[in-house]
Amino acid sequence: MRTTFCLFILFFLSFSMSALALPEHFKPIQLDDGFNVTETTTVSIDIGEIVFLKNLLIQAQGLDMDSTIEVMVNGEIKGTIYAPGKDPSYIVTIAEETSSVEFRHRSGGTMQVLDILAMAGEASSKSIGFNIDQAEGVINLAKTVIEISNTLHSYTSLVDESIYLLPIKKKAGLVLIMSQAHGELSIKTRKALWDMARSVYYAKPYLDKLLEKPALFDHAVDILIVRETIQELLD
Repeated sequence: MRTTFCLFILFFLSFSMSALALPEHFKPIQLDDGFNVTETTTVSIDIGEIVFLKNLLIQAQGLDMDSTIEVMVNGEIKGTIYAPGKDPSYIVTIAEETSSVEFRHRSGGTMQVLDILAMAGEASSKSIGFNIDQAEGVINLAKTVIEISNTLHSYTSLVDESIYLLPIKKKAGLVLIMSQAHGELSIKTRKALWDMARSVYYAKPYLDKLLEKPALFDHAVDILIVRETIQELLD
């Protein structure tokens, strides 16, 4: 209890001192009780719904040796954390709507994330809405991604498959599940679509390599088109 209280005080003081209070629609939420980010891994924290994240206060330490990780939201790096073998606190500005936060190992040893406190508010309705005509193609988008993923399997290394290709395929499968179970216009389907788009964005290094190979160029382009289509649907 004392540790959580101290973290909240640090988080609150990190904002502009010119403001006497945060906007009423922002509130602190605890994202996770702690986890380790080991070499070559990415840890994803599911928030459960799309929210506007203003900042994160992250308490972390390197285990046995110094460690560096990247904090990512919607496929973009929002901050880099370098942690020695002690437990300082790091503030990462997000200022974006999302339903998850990713922590990707960059260098050094394992990093132990001890605590994450987020300042979050409600997402705008614009970010989760699309009309019925546009929704008719949701299942086809997911099926397209799955078919392409199956084709690329034979041309992808085990490392790239586990880090990039398989997550894309899993997210596409979740879109199929949610759209057929809850409807193509449901909140759960929209969230699954956002997650699929983010997994494609995160796979940019992998897709860039495919774009350099003539035989795989069209497949990479098709996946990127799916991502742009999702953004068009949800904007």
